[in-house]
Amino acid sequence: MATARHRLFHTSAKLAPLLTRETLHTALAASAHWLEEATRSTGEADLCHRTALYRADGSVTWHFPHSNTSELIATWLDLAEILGDNRHRQHALAYAKRYVGDPVRGLYRGPHPEAQGLAWYWRDDATYTGGYSMRAPEVLRRLTLLDGSPCWGEAARLIGETFLARQLPSGLVNMVGWSPEGGWGHPDSIGSRYVYTVATFATLYDQTSDPRYRAAYEKSLAALETMQQADGSFFHTYHPETLEIPERSTKPHFFAYIFNALMEAWRVFEDERVLESARRLADYTARLFYYRQTIPYSVNPHYETDAAEADSAVHDCANGLLWLHEVTGEAEWLDVGTKLWHQAWLTQAHTPELLHAHGALLRGVRPDPSADSGHHSSYIHLQHDAERVARCEIWFQANFVFAGARLLRLLRKRPA
Repeated sequence: MATARHRLFHTSAKLAPLLTRETLHTALAASAHWLEEATRSTGEADLCHRTALYRADGSVTWHFPHSNTSELIATWLDLAEILGDNRHRQHALAYAKRYVGDPVRGLYRGPHPEAQGLAWYWRDDATYTGGYSMRAPEVLRRLTLLDGSPCWGEAARLIGETFLARQLPSGLVNMVGWSPEGGWGHPDSIGSRYVYTVATFATLYDQTSDPRYRAAYEKSLAALETMQQADGSFFHTYHPETLEIPERSTKPHFFAYIFNALMEAWRVFEDERVLESARRLADYTARLFYYRQTIPYSVNPHYETDAAEADSAVHDCANGLLWLHEVTGEAEWLDVGTKLWHQAWLTQAHTPELLHAHGALLRGVRPDPSADSGHHSSYIHLQHDAERVARCEIWFQANFVFAGARLLRLLRKRPA
């Protein structure tokens, strides 16, 4: 049922003539081109740079070749289905084999049993994190369907056993950071995106029918319901054991992770509790969008490390909102999701003369020298540089492709 807010604000019908099948295909093909450039720039066929920094003279600097592997594999699988190009499928398989097969800079298989299956962290600083392995079981399931290899299921179960062992009574899995030298870090703070384990355990249960994963899913869902605020939002960080809030900062960039988790959990169980959480999060996101006509990376008071990009716009929730529209039929989620995808599309570079930028979703940089983060060297892409004009990152490309694929499905269902 349309809300009064929806009837007042719904204007996405104006976009319908622009969002044609041809437009969507062209945009997604351009994203594929950028991802190929990000792969080529590593010098290896099974790695892909996370970030491109563009300078005023037209040059580019690439950073961080180990990041967001699960989303990257899923992106290539979607592009292969949409564009019918087998090279994209081969990209997905190449990254996946590296991710699963590399015991050092892939999924950890060293001598420390408590860290088996943790993923190498994108900073390349010899640490591992559950944040990059909790999102792997779903894409490993897709790879199993693609080629039937048992290695994907074996990797998923390796991840699952460590997650089971590290799940706290609160329901959260505290695996923010680990290194062979320093052990576990971040004992008192965990990002809200770690509620993604509601999807991790749901997918593992779907693959194995192991009742331990069903029980772990229930605990994760209880944590998610506790952490979600009355207005539908989530705070940036929580104490992993008590779920108390150390800093009352909200980070809508994390909402995309949560939406993606909810849709994966819904695929398995069609749990009305999951759908209710998604509705509440979507309602908060829609109110934020209709107020600002964008979604900010962070909402004040922002977390200290987000200071340099707190006010920048993000479009990564589009996929989750469009999914919710598919499930519920509610037009408001279609309205906001379509507008967010369209805003991202307007930033996409069309630069055949600059192949390293063609297809990039360009995020600007602050012209303010105070934007220097002063933190880890991996934040160089946020630090002030008068010659830097833009950057592009895998996470936003991936969710742009996911949402574009969903819009194509919706177009196919549109009456002629």
